[in-house]
Amino acid sequence: RRLPHVQRHGARERQPTLVAGMMLASLYVNVLQFGGVMTAFLAERGMQAVYIAAARGAGAVFGLTGSIVFPLSVRRIGLQHTGTLGVVSLVTCLLVSLGALWSGPLDARVTLGALWVVMASSAVARFGLWMYDLTATQLLQQRIDLRFRGEINGTQEALNQCLTVVGQALT
Repeated sequence: RRLPHVQRHGARERQPTLVAGMMLASLYVNVLQFGGVMTAFLAERGMQAVYIAAARGAGAVFGLTGSIVFPLSVRRIGLQHTGTLGVVSLVTCLLVSLGALWSGPLDARVTLGALWVVMASSAVARFGLWMYDLTATQLLQQRIDLRFRGEINGTQEALNQCLTVVGQALT
């Protein structure tokens, strides 16, 4: 006979939402978002605060747009395809950011033009981020057995927060 906490230990791994939850948690390590690290990076490279603030505001608008488009997309193409659309959109924008940062010699300073590309693509990436975030959250709510829902969602939130700390520690 197994102890209750030993029986529950494998509950997370047996859930059909494991991959979606792990992908969601991995987004919390991303430093290409408009947090303190990116703001400091842009400011140190010479970007004026007014432009950083405008890009952050644009990112909020794109995130809100993703939240508004989410239910429409779910009705039209389904939850999983909406999540895929969100991830593809997010990753594409982040790859554009990385391409802009790595476009010149590694020992050279990043150009102001590259910083504009990073800010624009990071702002647009918020659309896909929110689409995927809402998809993963809905999957966690719908596809987890009711008996484990609180435990799994609590574990998911703890993992998200731990990876936020890891992301900050890496920078």
